[in-house]
Amino acid sequence: MNIKLIFSLKQGIARSTMIAILIMLIIPLQVLSLQKNDDNQNFEDEQRLNDVVGGGSRGACVLDSNSPRRLTALVPAKIRGGTLQEQPSLWFYSPYTQSEETQLFATFNILTDERRQFGEFMPIKLPKEPGFFKVLIAQEYPLESQNWYNWHLSIECNPQDKSQNISIQGWIARLEEENYSGDSDLIWYDRVDRLAQQLCNNPLADETLKIEWENLLNSVANDLQDNRRKFWDILIPEPLNCPLY
Repeated sequence: MNIKLIFSLKQGIARSTMIAILIMLIIPLQVLSLQKNDDNQNFEDEQRLNDVVGGGSRGACVLDSNSPRRLTALVPAKIRGGTLQEQPSLWFYSPYTQSEETQLFATFNILTDERRQFGEFMPIKLPKEPGFFKVLIAQEYPLESQNWYNWHLSIECNPQDKSQNISIQGWIARLEEENYSGDSDLIWYDRVDRLAQQLCNNPLADETLKIEWENLLNSVANDLQDNRRKFWDILIPEPLNCPLY
């Protein structure tokens, strides 16, 4: 066969192979781009996981060796949580007893979905006794609608070794009122805050409120792995210890 013809065939095959590879690369990129820029994305179906339960004793964050309690976020294990508020409240549980000698410091911060810092780090005052507490998003940094945010709560256990900090993280989505379907699970953070405020403001609340609170927390327990659920279950019957900061 003519050498020029062979060379021409090889070039043609190479070009065809290259075109096929480019097509294979471009199509997924286009699909991803469409998914990312879809303004009508279904927030309920997003698969972003929360770290519901924090680690054990480290540095100054010492707990009794038999303590079944951990730093805990009142969030769903499988993300469906959102808010209709620009300045929502997030609720947590602290297992620590504070004193002048053992004062712990915590910080709260938020990242955008693109992993950019959103607002400033917020110092958080933990309750003096083990109990529930809330973190209110700073008024200077209202959440923008139809966006996901990744929050982080961290307790400093060893100032010389940040790796010993106990941290938990999770996700929150700000939904538009007109796009809210009425599913209370979609506005998880608002539902938790409403119930917590009602129970805090009315220690002698009727059984209906208490049952609603327990049912809400039980709905999370069902999605937790066994090694996390044992820490969560112990919190469900505990009374709210919630001075509002």
